[in-house]
Amino acid sequence: MKNILKYYLMIVGFLTTLFMVLFVIFLFTLISNIGKMSVSLGERETLLADQPYYLELNLVGEIQDQEVSELDLFIQLIEERPRYQLYELIMTLDQASRDGRIKGLVIKNLDVKAPLSSLFELSEALVRFRTQGKKVYVFLNEADNQNYLLASAADKIFLQKEGSLFLPGISGSFIYVKDTLAKIGVEADFLRAGRYKSAPETFTDNKMSEDSRKVYTELLTDIQDTFITTLVKNRNLSREEVAGCLNKALFTAKEALQRKLVDVLSYQDEFLETVEKKLFPRIEPLEFTTYTKVSPTSIKGLKVDTHRKIAIIVANGLIQMSAEENQIKEPSILPSQIIKGLEEVEEDPTIKALILRVNSQGGSALASDIIWNRIRKLNAKKPVFVSMGPVAASGGYYISMAAGQLYAGRTTLTGSIGVFGGKFVVSDLLNKIGAHTETISFSEGASLFSPIQSFTPNQRQEFDRFLQHTYRSFVAKAALSRNKKYEELNEIAQGRVWTGQQARQVGLVDGIGGYHEVIEAVKKKIGLEKGTIPTIVPIRIEAENLLDMLRTIFPLIVERLGLSSSSLESCLSSREAGDLKRLKGLISQEKSLYLMPILAKIE
Repeated sequence: MKNILKYYLMIVGFLTTLFMVLFVIFLFTLISNIGKMSVSLGERETLLADQPYYLELNLVGEIQDQEVSELDLFIQLIEERPRYQLYELIMTLDQASRDGRIKGLVIKNLDVKAPLSSLFELSEALVRFRTQGKKVYVFLNEADNQNYLLASAADKIFLQKEGSLFLPGISGSFIYVKDTLAKIGVEADFLRAGRYKSAPETFTDNKMSEDSRKVYTELLTDIQDTFITTLVKNRNLSREEVAGCLNKALFTAKEALQRKLVDVLSYQDEFLETVEKKLFPRIEPLEFTTYTKVSPTSIKGLKVDTHRKIAIIVANGLIQMSAEENQIKEPSILPSQIIKGLEEVEEDPTIKALILRVNSQGGSALASDIIWNRIRKLNAKKPVFVSMGPVAASGGYYISMAAGQLYAGRTTLTGSIGVFGGKFVVSDLLNKIGAHTETISFSEGASLFSPIQSFTPNQRQEFDRFLQHTYRSFVAKAALSRNKKYEELNEIAQGRVWTGQQARQVGLVDGIGGYHEVIEAVKKKIGLEKGTIPTIVPIRIEAENLLDMLRTIFPLIVERLGLSSSSLESCLSSREAGDLKRLKGLISQEKSLYLMPILAKIE
């Protein structure tokens, strides 16, 4: 009877797995075809009548750097949350700002998840839109730091009558799990090169070191100052008024109105009626997504250069040697994919320059170096500019510094020029569960990365020598890139994380800005006249085959079914557990890492 039940359960499990695979294949095929139809439609020019319009946008979901792909559409079906590409939002706003037919923008609802740096960049695009005489109105049910920052760039903010604002200002939270690991019999045995390379502290300490506290206090102070300055400018308030609001933090709708944080209290239907009858009377509404398909060549008075093209490659995620190292659903940066994109840029004679958008906290030292080398070689033939996203640090900075010019957002996290490596020792864990091991080896080096014993004194000395060599190579290449002496660069390296503004002051980047500012700089470099609209060619580098689809989708399905586990990871948020999985995957493959601290959150 037991055998019959056993075989029955095996058959049920097999059929369930088979069904899930077939279901994923079906949906992947369906969405791929939809994606192809969308591309085909996108290539057609949407023609607008010569009459006034205002744009409508329901901005609810996630804003990301990479292009919204067929895989993203699939994930949206599971997570039920739309995704928007930051670049498309910004470029559409910049185009609409110069289109005389477009009179304004109405954000019917604002509730997005995005890094602060991305929202600073998008808010600046809204400000540019307004400086051309366009009006922006936004409706909020409620808002936190991120959503209010974006809303503050509007002419008027409408808040739901029973809504609220939560504006605590900028803060950072950091988790340390040394004791947590000890409880399950795991020891983190790590070494680092760089005084401020604090990534291993997450696992080797129970509290923040004084060096880390110094760096992150200065970094958070700079971001807080930028946040306050932006609200002061956008809402026409004094610094004292804004600082007072951040101290109070939580506001009812009436309190927000009294503090001049919003302009009107209204239900959404009343807001939409006001837009139609008072703000944009007798003006036709136009969906923002529809306007994205309007070609700049159809806009009166715009000069478009279709011969000298600018390519854009988005390098987003953890830097890894292969997709097999990626144990979670997050995107990754692989040398093979990046090199393929760089070759496409190099071989196309109509592409005159490349903008590399980097959003990465780093990863594999080896993979970073391979990508750095190929970017450097392309930059010798065609100009390469880097636009740093929310994070371009450690390995993210390594691949960036190969470009001719580097631009960072004011609150971009960058630098972190340092290296660490090590292993998790699980000998006590094995003892706790009654497992025993035996090893036969013929040299001390055979157990260097063995997870069942800590480094011996000799091994620790040799591994430290290895990491110091890797660190010196990183600093030397950074010094060459930034035209500085080794000693000068080493002083600002040491694994220290800088904001974009700080990095500009110490010479790690060339300018402050996002997509808009970098495109303007590239136009000047390749000889395009001021005011000319360039032709932008996005180069997609994500590998999207069925195997990648399954690798990404199955963890999501398991998570939605509540089947994911792991004693330590279950105690953490999904983001923190994801960070831990990243590190586990990298350590299993790499000897040294260019990686920012994980289990750290700034918001």
